[in-house]
Amino acid sequence: EFIDVKAECRGKLITVSRRNLERADGDWVDPNLFAQDYTPAAATGFQVWDGCWSMVQLLESDLGTELKGKLVVELGSGTGLAGLCAAAIGAHVLLSDVETVTDYGLR
Repeated sequence: EFIDVKAECRGKLITVSRRNLERADGDWVDPNLFAQDYTPAAATGFQVWDGCWSMVQLLESDLGTELKGKLVVELGSGTGLAGLCAAAIGAHVLLSDVETVTDYGLR
């Protein structure tokens, strides 16, 4: 089960999905638990963390202006929200994560 998360970056609306870990029945099992490349770090890839929101705020500041036209690599991008916001303001962005996160996240 996923929940859409929205952020506005320089007037462009970015929408990503994160896992709903707050299910009413409390019964959440990671569907990727037995994937070959599964790690505990991969389990965190479907969340939008506080640090991501801080990065989105930074991208709205002068830092965002500095990144326009620059090459950016986001390692362990998870939902990709920060990298997508950087792309929305004009950076050339490569998002990356482990295969479990990228394959399951692209839906």
